[in-house]
This record gives sequence, structure tokens and C-alpha cells, in this order.
Amino acid sequence: MPAPPEDDDDAARQAGRGVPEADRSAFAKATADRSEIAIEHDSATLARNTAKLARQMQEFQDLQRVSAEVNSTLDLEEIYDIALRTMDELFEFHHAIILLLEPGGQTLRVVASHGYENQAVGGRARVGTGVIGVVAKKHKMLHVNNLGQQRAYAAAQRRQMMKAGRGEELGDAVAGPGLPNA
Repeated sequence: MPAPPEDDDDAARQAGRGVPEADRSAFAKATADRSEIAIEHDSATLARNTAKLARQMQEFQDLQRVSAEVNSTLDLEEIYDIALRTMDELFEFHHAIILLLEPGGQTLRVVASHGYENQAVGGRARVGTGVIGVVAKKHKMLHVNNLGQQRAYAAAQRRQMMKAGRGEELGDAVAGPGLPNA
């Protein structure tokens, strides 16, 4: 009777028959070491993925909560308050303002603010003038450090130009809404 055809497992078993015991032991040890590394790598990956998933779940829950709050009202003042409060809670934006472009497209008006001593509601800034106006004109975010120091420097420059008789070269001075001493 002819022998049954060999499958891949039979061929693999037979391949090890002529290999000396020392080589098989070295192979087994190397394979075990690789497996241990793979398990350590997999547990580190699992921990990172678990942490990432937990962050994403928290973000999703926050988004659901804020979405439900916004959808619970049609009052714009209440929606502004929800947006500003959420920015403070989630992103630690302790000082924030919401500005809307007025008809005509040349002026921004503060419709809500959070965290300022003298709430700046009703304040205006011209598009293209001052930090807020330039950001609005360029449609780009701007990160400003030490705004008070920069405004003090600009005021000193302005005074020097006025003393030198070059006041006609200056544009309008713009106060930051809610930041009279900045």
C-alpha cells in the first residue's frame, strides 16, 4: 500500500530530524526570547491603546454633554455661556470672548465674554486693526505671549513718535476688549 501524501506539518517535523540537539535548543531559546519580547511589546501596545481609547471615550462623552446642552436651548446668550464655560472647563481658557462680524463686514462686536473683570460685551474692534482685527482679517489663529508687555512696548513707541512729530503716521490706538490696562 502506498504511503499517504505528506502535508506541510509532516515536512516540517521531518526537517528537524537531522538537526543536532544543541541547534534545536538554541532555536527553541531564541524563539522563546522573541516570544517574550513580543508579549512585552504587545502589553505596552495594549496599555497605550487602552489609554488612548479612554481619552477618546472621555472626549466623546464631553462632546455629547456639550451637544445636549447647546441643543436644549434656542437662546443665543445661553449658547454663548455654554461655549465659554466649556472652553474654560475642558481647555482651561479662563479668559475668552466671542466676537461677531457686524453687517458691513468692517467691525467685530463682542457678544459674550468670560473671565474678565469688566465684561467687554458691546466692545468693538475694526477688522485689520489691532491683534483681534488682524486675526479676523487673516482668518488665522494667533498665539500671543506677554500681551501686556507687547502693548506697553507699542504704547512707548507711539509716545516717542508723537514726541518726534510723527503722529500723522500712526493709526488709531485699539484697546483690547476687556483689557483696558493691557
